[in-house]
Amino acid sequence: MKKVQLIPEQEGQLLTFIINVHNNGLKELGFNDYWVRLKNNLGQSFTVKLNPQDKDNVQIGPRSSQELDFYASLNDSTKLNELIFQFIKWDFNQSNFERNIGELSIPEDYTARIPEGESQDIRMNGINVKTQITKFLQNKNDKYFMPTVYLKLENVEARSVVVPNYAFVIRTSDGLIYPLEVRGPKDISINPKDSKVIQLFGFIPIAVADKNWQLIITDLLQDTKLNLPVASFQMPEVKNEESDANGHNYTFTNQDGTYTAQFNGIYRLPLGDQDMLSADLILHNKDEQSLSIPHLTGYFLLNGGNKIEAQMVNMAKSIGIGSGKNLGVQFVGEIPYTYEFSDLKLVIQQKESESKSTDILEFTNLKAEQSIPSIGQTEAYTISEPGRRTKYAVNSTAVYNSSSSDLFTAQVRVENLEKRFTNLPKLIAYFRSKDGAIFPATLDEVNSKISPSGKAQLNAWTKLPKGYPTQDLELILGEAIQSDADTTSIDPTEVLYVKPTAYWLPEDRKDVKSQLNDVTLYPYTISLSRIGTSISGNNQGISELTLKFNYELTKDLAAETNLESHKLVLAFEDHSGKTSFERSYEAKDFEPKAMDDDQAGQKRLLLGMHEGFRIDINEKDIIYQQQFLKKYTLNLYDEFHGHRKLLGSQKIDWFITTD
Repeated sequence: MKKVQLIPEQEGQLLTFIINVHNNGLKELGFNDYWVRLKNNLGQSFTVKLNPQDKDNVQIGPRSSQELDFYASLNDSTKLNELIFQFIKWDFNQSNFERNIGELSIPEDYTARIPEGESQDIRMNGINVKTQITKFLQNKNDKYFMPTVYLKLENVEARSVVVPNYAFVIRTSDGLIYPLEVRGPKDISINPKDSKVIQLFGFIPIAVADKNWQLIITDLLQDTKLNLPVASFQMPEVKNEESDANGHNYTFTNQDGTYTAQFNGIYRLPLGDQDMLSADLILHNKDEQSLSIPHLTGYFLLNGGNKIEAQMVNMAKSIGIGSGKNLGVQFVGEIPYTYEFSDLKLVIQQKESESKSTDILEFTNLKAEQSIPSIGQTEAYTISEPGRRTKYAVNSTAVYNSSSSDLFTAQVRVENLEKRFTNLPKLIAYFRSKDGAIFPATLDEVNSKISPSGKAQLNAWTKLPKGYPTQDLELILGEAIQSDADTTSIDPTEVLYVKPTAYWLPEDRKDVKSQLNDVTLYPYTISLSRIGTSISGNNQGISELTLKFNYELTKDLAAETNLESHKLVLAFEDHSGKTSFERSYEAKDFEPKAMDDDQAGQKRLLLGMHEGFRIDINEKDIIYQQQFLKKYTLNLYDEFHGHRKLLGSQKIDWFITTD
């Protein structure tokens, strides 16, 4: 006799046990000639019944064995060690038609419970399946424990098996029973020598003692509506899910499934006149089924007492986490930039309603790192989330000057790695000096969609004090997010950012073209030729200076750009100071327009090759200065927000036409 188990029922208790019958004879043995009587030590009898599934297994062949399942209903007070099992053979020669073969009782230290970490073979539809608890997780809120049990089923035989529709319950140390639900498909088939892990999930009132639990597997007898115990496992201890180390994996569970959270670091970042804490986490789905994205929130705890609410940010264009996939999320909150702290903890919560959240994970002993991941001058940073895959690299920098301030720019080349036309992710930009000074930057972004494998060039810029050193500046780029209005510690109108990266910047190239050929205002390149001057006058004493040239203006179509605020400035200056003038041409107007008339080519610079472009200037008395006019300089500037950068400068003789 083995696997004797006793579990509570609605009324009384249910006893199950297995009898292994070995036929040592040379002919078939019918167990119908035998039976089991059951009574307690007070002489009270209980009716024993054969499991209907074994009704066809009562004939045992010679030299073979057969296991038979029995059950009996008992009262509430009877204990296992009070039971006496009597084995009889029907004998009509006896007065009561029974002959006593022997009897067994249960030792006081007996338990059918499988010890923690061990496995048990369960016969499922005639196939032995090795069964074991591999993991036990548990969260709780103010009302319930929420256990999740991982149960491994291994088919050790050579035939496939369909797992019966078992019921699973937790029995507490007080004998209370609580059902568990199976996550995922209910119809489970296991191939030979293969295994599957099923997840069981339930709710147990918080008032119940959470030690010394058992997992009980039961099978419903259709004829009797009784749930007969199949196996009982001792539940392992729950691990404490608190971390103080980056990169370690920690699990939590909810009604949707089990998630593995990996903490990847926390950053203290500049945000206007505030600072922002940004914690990076990766959520892994290690199950066979997809998981929904959990509705999480949380808070930072500073110096053990100052609580800063944290908003979860999910930048991916995804509605779930596929099997074997992961999802990067961030938790962000604002603090005064002057606030100092030595102790930092992050608490992750499951949001159950608008007013209620439950702690599920804690990360302690954190350090708000100032060392943002760096990207070298020849390296690129890639956003890898599906739907947003993009690569970023800094191409160049430039310094523009004015009389009172400088303007510093960095050109960022972006490549769309998606297979669809897409809008580029929104970014936030800062420049940071070696000593930690922060200069918020404006990013001139491209608003049109970028083709697959297409490129764009973004321009990040900021104003600096006149003469401020730029050689040690680095560019910080982060992915922009809009804060949630229900996070009270964050201004709902504030644009925050996550996933910061710091780019080492190349030095500004200060070389200036000495001839006005191939002068670049990216993505445009202009070349001037046949440059010449002339002076004419009339009988009213009015002189007119004419500058005339041919030009070719081309565009690099490899990248989309935004030159909304850029102007190409042509500046004319006589060496003797007799005359000077300037003309500005908006870069955004270089493209021909449908409404252009025949005179458009004389009013602004246009793409293509053009001859005889002229600029006429009324210049009083210059006709009388011709003998003093020897040389002039023609400069081309890139003007940006009132600041200029010299692109090319050519010295030319008056009244001579260049090549």
